[in-house]
Amino acid sequence: MNRIEAVSSNYIKDLLPPVDHFDSHMDTDVIEQDTRTLLVYPPPPVQASITLTYADLECLKPEEFLNDSILDFYLKYIHHELMSPALREKTHLFNSFFYKALTQPAKKEPKKDPAAKKLNPSERMHQQVKKWSKSIDLFSKDYIIVPINEHSHWYLAIICYPWLEAPHFEENPNWKPSQKRSERDGETEPDEKDIDGVLSKAREHSTMPPITCRPCVLMFDSLVANGRNRVVSNIRNYLAVEWKTKSERGPRSFTKNNFPGIFVEGPLQENFCDCGVFLLQFVEKFFESPITDYRFPVERKDWFSQQDITKKRESIRKLIVRLGPNKQFANADR
Repeated sequence: MNRIEAVSSNYIKDLLPPVDHFDSHMDTDVIEQDTRTLLVYPPPPVQASITLTYADLECLKPEEFLNDSILDFYLKYIHHELMSPALREKTHLFNSFFYKALTQPAKKEPKKDPAAKKLNPSERMHQQVKKWSKSIDLFSKDYIIVPINEHSHWYLAIICYPWLEAPHFEENPNWKPSQKRSERDGETEPDEKDIDGVLSKAREHSTMPPITCRPCVLMFDSLVANGRNRVVSNIRNYLAVEWKTKSERGPRSFTKNNFPGIFVEGPLQENFCDCGVFLLQFVEKFFESPITDYRFPVERKDWFSQQDITKKRESIRKLIVRLGPNKQFANADR
């Protein structure tokens, strides 16, 4: 989403400098279009900081869509301030432009770019973002956060355990498969499908012990209850090329069988404007209340409520105020 420039003077009046900082003849339009820097986070010398202006606060009002600046700011805040050093080291955060850069049409047609002629579609996509991970070993991470915006809608992918090639099961010698529902009560169990359309693994809860960690792509979307096959496929293809070009651990395939997409059944939004807030809440709750069992289906419908989402807008605004001009962020570069 584009940065929102117009901002209500009533909404930000508590953030503006004292009146004597302004020319007494200053037009009110100056306040309503205030693009002065309010916050740089994390502060220098940390690289890849997010710059917020007073105007960015407009999108934190009720029934407004979050813009990329606010979203990237709060994701960085979660990463820098709310995670332990150990968890932060094991988590990589892509910003809100990564997926768009990965999937955008190539700037040069292959026939006009000799080097691109030798690349397959997945390699051409990877070529567009290869610099994003040039100094990072993504396969040393447990989690990779990928915020996505398509058609003015925010949703989330979290890549889990990309270094792992098979699920890890809980060691429990007392675990035994449970009877199928059809055997228990005579009902016919409908075929369920995972995000990739593979035949149902939803009954994993009854056929295998808990999975403590699993190579997969978790999808969180507050507007729809399933889907995003294309996104999962694009991410798998990206990881396959990343592994091929940077890993020295031998050949490896990334398929829907060994690296599945899992659509997390979480809270759904009640309007069309809260998707960005839901995305932030999904990320925060994912690390606050970690998933401990990756068997299908993964349900987190009680993670938070619509009331929590409403409060989240105001809490982020207050956070920006607290971290405002000339404030020091003690934990930003831990």
